[in-house]
Amino acid sequence: MAYREEWIKNKKRNFENSISDIVSGVVNPTLSKSSKTEANIIMNWNKIFDESLRNKIFFKKLFCTDKLNNKFTLSINVPSKYMLEITYSEAIIKEQLAIFMGFSAIDRIKFHKI
Repeated sequence: MAYREEWIKNKKRNFENSISDIVSGVVNPTLSKSSKTEANIIMNWNKIFDESLRNKIFFKKLFCTDKLNNKFTLSINVPSKYMLEITYSEAIIKEQLAIFMGFSAIDRIKFHKI
């Protein structure tokens, strides 16, 4: 009888966890540091950038360029009509990512015309 009561108590405790807690607990150990950073940026892309940038730049890839110092190269897609404007906004993009991440992680940005 005690085993069944313990099993029921554990089942109730498992339902208290949110899906994101369960998924992150399973996925996080399998991801590398750059993959975690990439996933974090992708999931929060709309929170990181204001509306004027968010509609003009699209995430493509994140490359780790210096593992020791946590420096990354961000690769983004930009529609050709916004390319000039966005290249001049490179410092703003880096700054907004640094604010979100808590440190200056983006060393370089590669722009790809779409």
